Amino acid sequence: MRRRGNTMRVELRGKHVPIDPTLRRYAQQRLHKLSRFFDHVAEAHVTASMHRGQYRADVLLNVDGLLLRAEEQAHDLQAALDSAADKLERQLTKFKGKLYSRSRARARQTPLPEAQTLPPVEAAPPAEPADEPTIVRSKRFAMKPMAPEEAALQMELLHHDFYVFRNGDSGQVNVVYRRNDGSYGLIEPEV
Repeated sequence: MRRRGNTMRVELRGKHVPIDPTLRRYAQQRLHKLSRFFDHVAEAHVTASMHRGQYRADVLLNVDGLLLRAEEQAHDLQAALDSAADKLERQLTKFKGKLYSRSRARARQTPLPEAQTLPPVEAAPPAEPADEPTIVRSKRFAMKPMAPEEAALQMELLHHDFYVFRNGDSGQVNVVYRRNDGSYGLIEPEV
């Protein structure tokens, strides 16, 4: 049953693109239409930018810990926002059955296959300071405990090749990743 008064908080920011009140209202109305897919209050973070002469709308939707992402480009910002909202709607339609029909208990009973162990890597000679890798971006995020299968589904929703999560059974940080053959792998720390 859907709760009455379900609202969505929309945060809209521009990178080198001015955000006027009309666009802010439009984004709020357009993204609020997605609230029919969930019962909990959601947050949407929209970043508007200009990329190679086209407007880009990058929308990150957070629904009770589930993250969905869509990025679209168009000739104007409203069209880009519409395309991103349509993409999110398709994602929600596709995955709603999978997300809410599975219980967490059932997901925990079906473990992923054993992760393959990589051969040890030999130590390379010390590199010159100019050859050292440079970290260009850093992210921080909250990790809710989940089953590896739920983490794999979250990875698919975000269109990533790996996903870092806290395993609900062990409490440890794990990584689920997509292998070259299309299956999934799980990396667990040794205790």
